[in-house]
Amino acid sequence: TIQGTVHGDTIDIAIDNGGETRQRRMPWPKGALLAEGARLAGVHAGLEPGTRYRVLSFQPSSLDAVEVTSVVGATETVALPGGDRTLNPVEQTIAFPGAPVNSRTWVDAQQTVHKLTMPAMGVELTLLACDRPCATAPNQDSDVFERTLAPSPRALDRAELGGTMRYTLSTRDQGAALVLPVTDEQAVSHDGSHWTVTVARFVAADPGDAKPPADDYLPNDWPQSTAPEIEALARRATVGAVSPEERMRGIESFVRGYIRTKSLGVGYASALEVARKPEGDCTEHAVLVAALGRASGIATRVVDGLAYAQDFAGRERVFVPHAWAQAFVDGRWRSFDAALPGFDAGHIALAVGDGDPWRFYSGLEMLGRIRIERAEPVPTGTTRRDAGGGPASGGLLHPERSANTGPRAPEASM
Repeated sequence: TIQGTVHGDTIDIAIDNGGETRQRRMPWPKGALLAEGARLAGVHAGLEPGTRYRVLSFQPSSLDAVEVTSVVGATETVALPGGDRTLNPVEQTIAFPGAPVNSRTWVDAQQTVHKLTMPAMGVELTLLACDRPCATAPNQDSDVFERTLAPSPRALDRAELGGTMRYTLSTRDQGAALVLPVTDEQAVSHDGSHWTVTVARFVAADPGDAKPPADDYLPNDWPQSTAPEIEALARRATVGAVSPEERMRGIESFVRGYIRTKSLGVGYASALEVARKPEGDCTEHAVLVAALGRASGIATRVVDGLAYAQDFAGRERVFVPHAWAQAFVDGRWRSFDAALPGFDAGHIALAVGDGDPWRFYSGLEMLGRIRIERAEPVPTGTTRRDAGGGPASGGLLHPERSANTGPRAPEASM
């Protein structure tokens, strides 16, 4: 629950998540509008076909403002549950960071939306306005999640996943280009319509002088690392551990056992909610690992991506939408996956964030669009440039010699 009050150029916000209330004051983006202000801006602009206008729309869910560009089209007859209506289509581009979203709304003269279409996880989502009995009728069966699975070109064995893998990716459509993060474990290069992603389970790169941002050590609305319950769990998870890596290995193992009920029905819970009710899927595991890491004095972040599964929901050899945590250990970012037997080279990162689900626009936009055309192991000792097939940011990838000691291929334990 988010409540806010605007005072001139600032806004006071109270956020209740899992029973913990956090207060903050932040600058109000100059010229930003809330939903009613955006509607009134549309009324002011009018519905003359070809009219183009922009508003800065404040998003309460993510507590930031994004630019929305609207272009009015000629009237159309639109079939709705309550009967046909003559409405104006409005093409909108919502400038989410790293992943602009194009949507289309059909509105009346008061800018009331009666229909909306937009892409979501590889499908087109359609929302229709209807009366209360229609809106509250039982849900219809739908399996959008299946559309997000990316078939693997072949089966990947345990030894391969325990070393370094090179993937060749393309898109299933002509939409926006893939924007894939470069991490200490993942190198990325782009050649025309294909992307080469190299993932190493073990990284022995020179850490250099890199330091994580201060925010990666601090609590936020999702990894609530200073809550007493989170701090108590962190102490339980790290008993006897001395080094940061030992603490993170303890946390990873602890969370794997602590979340007893593995379920896709939770949605996206905060760390405190999971601490009080230990159930959920990969996102609950990742957020709790990140929170316990921060409570132990270690910088962490949450990764949104794909993970290889030998079988999942009746499908064989697929990459499944997944989330895991990274921690800054020994001068570099290392991944920890408590929802699966551990991190391996079968993980492809799509976005990296602070645990706030609204920071994963780019990763969500890519789900359902990725095609994995090739998957091949990379010999030990190959440099990041060589492994990636072209220039890429970052240092060297040096998987450890004992590549065949890696975890078994992940099972469907999202």
